[in-house]
Amino acid sequence: MVAAIPPGNEKLFRMAVDIAAKSITLNQEETEKIAALAESADALFPAVEGDA
Repeated sequence: MVAAIPPGNEKLFRMAVDIAAKSITLNQEETEKIAALAESADALFPAVEGDA
């Protein structure tokens, strides 16, 4: 998972890093369920043509 936290605000960035460090690992069933849900989701930051 990728966070949309810019490193410009040190307090928020550090908070995001601390939260990410406490994250859990998903099992295969959970991963597949999220992948299936993602297929029909709209992108929060859609790709722009020409981006690599």
